[in-house]
Order: sequence, then structure tokens, then C-alpha cells
Amino acid sequence: METAKLTVRLPKQDLEFAERYARARRITVNKLVDQLLRRLRNSEEVRSASARSEVDAWQELFRVGDALAAEDPPGSQTLTAAVLAMRR
Repeated sequence: METAKLTVRLPKQDLEFAERYARARRITVNKLVDQLLRRLRNSEEVRSASARSEVDAWQELFRVGDALAAEDPPGSQTLTAAVLAMRR
């Protein structure tokens, strides 16, 4: 993996905390930051995938609802007909 150098300015107490935390886990502060960023990236990817699947689920629900409403006789008072009318 290609790496790059980054300079970060933090409040002294935050840096001291990061150093203590990393030392207690026998890792470097670099490794600590790397692990935290990977977790953030992974959680964002999971959220994005989850949001996409939610959109897909809603689209499928509306597709099924549209198909059911299309089968209703004209002027029927079914729930699918009412929902379809509200969507118009």
C-alpha cells in the first residue's frame, strides 16, 4: 500500500491521550489513526450500501403497489388504489 505523510495539529491533551491509548495497545499513533479512519470508511460504506438497499426496497414496494393497483377494477376503493391516487 502506498503511503503519504500528513501533519495534523491537535490540542495537546488530545495528542497525549492518543499517545497513551496507542502505547497501551502497543501500536503507534500512526497505526491508531489508520485503524480509526478505516473504521470510519467502512461504516460509511455500510451506511451507503444500506441507504441504497432501502431505496431499492421502496422502489420495489411501489412497483408491486402499482401492479396491484393496475389490477383493481376502475373506481374500486382498495388501499392500493388510494395510495396510487395520493402519489399522482
